[in-house]
Amino acid sequence: MMAKFDPDAYLKESATAPAFDPDEYLGAKPQTRGTVPTEQPGVLKSIGAAVGRGVGEIGLGAQKLVGMGLEKLGAEKAGKFLQEDVARGKQKLEAEMAPYRAAYPTTTGIAQFMGETAATLPIGGVLAKPIQAIGAAIPSAARVTAPLAQSIASGGFQTGLQPGVANMLTRAAGGASLGGSTAALINPEEIGTGAMIGAALPGISNVLAGARKLVRGTEQSPQMRAAIQSAREAGYVIPPSQARDSVINKTLEGVAGKTSVSQAASLKNQTVTNKLANETIGISPDVQLTPEVLDTVRSEAGKAYQAVAGLGDFAVTGGVKLPAEVNVRSVLDPYVMTPSNKVDASELVRAWKQANSDATAYYRAYGRDANPETLAKAKYATDSAKKIDDFLSGQLKKAGLDDMLDALKAARVQIAKTYSVENALNPVTGNVDAKKLAAQLEKGKVLSGGLKTAGQFASQFKQAAQMPEKMGSTPGFSPLDVLMAGGASAATGSPLGAAAAYLRPGARALSTSDIIQNRLLQQKQADFYNRLMQGGPTYTTGTVLPLLERPE
Repeated sequence: MMAKFDPDAYLKESATAPAFDPDEYLGAKPQTRGTVPTEQPGVLKSIGAAVGRGVGEIGLGAQKLVGMGLEKLGAEKAGKFLQEDVARGKQKLEAEMAPYRAAYPTTTGIAQFMGETAATLPIGGVLAKPIQAIGAAIPSAARVTAPLAQSIASGGFQTGLQPGVANMLTRAAGGASLGGSTAALINPEEIGTGAMIGAALPGISNVLAGARKLVRGTEQSPQMRAAIQSAREAGYVIPPSQARDSVINKTLEGVAGKTSVSQAASLKNQTVTNKLANETIGISPDVQLTPEVLDTVRSEAGKAYQAVAGLGDFAVTGGVKLPAEVNVRSVLDPYVMTPSNKVDASELVRAWKQANSDATAYYRAYGRDANPETLAKAKYATDSAKKIDDFLSGQLKKAGLDDMLDALKAARVQIAKTYSVENALNPVTGNVDAKKLAAQLEKGKVLSGGLKTAGQFASQFKQAAQMPEKMGSTPGFSPLDVLMAGGASAATGSPLGAAAAYLRPGARALSTSDIIQNRLLQQKQADFYNRLMQGGPTYTTGTVLPLLERPE
């Protein structure tokens, strides 16, 4: 049986039920709309959203331009609709972007900038097409249209014209065209500002390039960079302006005195050259080189030839002609009863030693008397030693005595190094002249190791490779320093002015210090600077305006 409905009881229960509170209901269940994230967004997702925002802004800018154009042409309803739709689109983009920007303000700002830049990249090429078409249709106009099209495409940075008024005006026109067009896509109300910035940027870039060149110096060639790096690794110091002609280096040398800086560098570098020469021939860096020291090194290397002396007879065949000083015997072969030429290994070693000794003596004598006959005798003795050497090497190779052959080759190289050193040596001071090593390289002489490094250094930086004994007075305090100190004291009325005496010596010391020397190699220019100076289209107003307008 169905229960009987009691209206009094129902009304009594309804009266006791809590009243509906809309504020409480809304507070308990907050409403969410759209795609706004409710959790902390990730950095990659934020970057993607920001890039999309940048591209979207350019698209909305283009739509607004179309709307403004339709409105001016009389299609007011369609034009206003497009513009109002742009406003709604921007509001939506801003609402969606807000949580990402709050989480990563700097990262999203950069990413949005990248999106705007990428979206404006084709503009210059698009604008240049009609100009190029005019030049193709009217050949006589090509001399004007071609530079203008190139200027528009590059944002005013390139025209193909020679420097001058026409080049400057064409660059300004191209920059203004691209600047105004790019600005229009970002914010149509800023077309004029964008055009002015675009027209000014090419000229500003020239000023910046000039200022940068003053500070940075002439761009170093790969060869110069390699020479500086090799020199610094060896321990050499370089007069700063010879490696990098920046305004700082020129000023520093101007204060110190260019001549005195070169002399100070040469004094330091002589120690390096001597050290490299010693290391190359395998002796301690603190040993002073003399002809006697070099003779000792040769004698030690010559021991490899002593091992060959006991090998017995070698046959002299195949039209081989040994020097006349070698005692070659004619021996009757008992088997075929015909004579054959033989030479004892010990005789070859004796003749080789004598030839080397004669070459050393004649070269030293030629260094004193410069007599052409003496030089001719030295060259003959050197050639004789080489012929004996080549014959011995061939015989050892035939006999399969590879270890002995390798030892002989190493000895030959070591002895050759000692002659290279002696030809550049001052026997009195023990200094090795790096310029003479450079001269040997220029004549085609094969140098290796530290000798090659020293020669290459002197060839590149001649003023920093002067022999101290040829410089006369060495850098120090000069009468000019004392005069400066006296003048400064008189002008200031203070004895502290005497400190000016240390100005030039201090600048000289700084020039050859690691503080300056370690900064002689130019650092690579930043990619942004390179593209800005070389004419990347959107590195003009297409990038400047977004940066100026970026919200905090």
